[in-house]
Amino acid sequence: MARQHTIFVSGKLENIIFYNFRGTPCARTMPVRVRQTKATKNSAALFGLAARTGRLIREGLSVLSHDLADPTVMQRLNSALIKCLKADGIPKNQPLENLSFLTGFVFHNDTTFYSRFKKKLQLALKHQEVVVTIPKLNPVKDISAPAHTKTVILKLGAVACSLDKTSSANQIHREFTIPYIDINRPLQTAELPLPVTKNQLVVVAAALRYIKGTNVQADEKRWMPIEVVGTYWSGT
Repeated sequence: MARQHTIFVSGKLENIIFYNFRGTPCARTMPVRVRQTKATKNSAALFGLAARTGRLIREGLSVLSHDLADPTVMQRLNSALIKCLKADGIPKNQPLENLSFLTGFVFHNDTTFYSRFKKKLQLALKHQEVVVTIPKLNPVKDISAPAHTKTVILKLGAVACSLDKTSSANQIHREFTIPYIDINRPLQTAELPLPVTKNQLVVVAAALRYIKGTNVQADEKRWMPIEVVGTYWSGT
């Protein structure tokens, strides 16, 4: 900010504004106006949508893992959402499933869910609920676990986010206790009631926890997998 000491000029001269501030004549340059292009505005809107949706997903799945608010997780998820929304052209009219860049997203880089859980979960969205089928398995043969594991906890969570300016999402979660013993377990079906309306993104995640010895939980990140195992777009 320049100050005038003799002659006082009021008004604008090219990009210089002359004015009086508390009795002192001053001058300053005009602020530069940044004109956003259509592409810039679209990019900013997409970033805002991804950040808002990412927060709802992390909050909705927080029961599966306590550290989803970590800035690194937040940034990676937002980036995956931006790529997903671009690649699949969401919002679009027709329903979609297994959206690119988001299905298979791993919250903890140290491990993946399917590197520990060897059988593929089957998912379906129908009648306002997510149906998860856990196939036949032998825990000792089909689940990798740390030494001295007595019990495996399979956690499932689903979140339905509206892609608008709402600040809440529908969510549901279930847990299955699996004794870590050499025995064949029959197929199981988990029904997760989840109201899903138009213009919603549904994210289903799975996590594992291991209980060793006398109720001691394994706390190494490599034994705390959490991954997006299914995604749906309900259509507009």
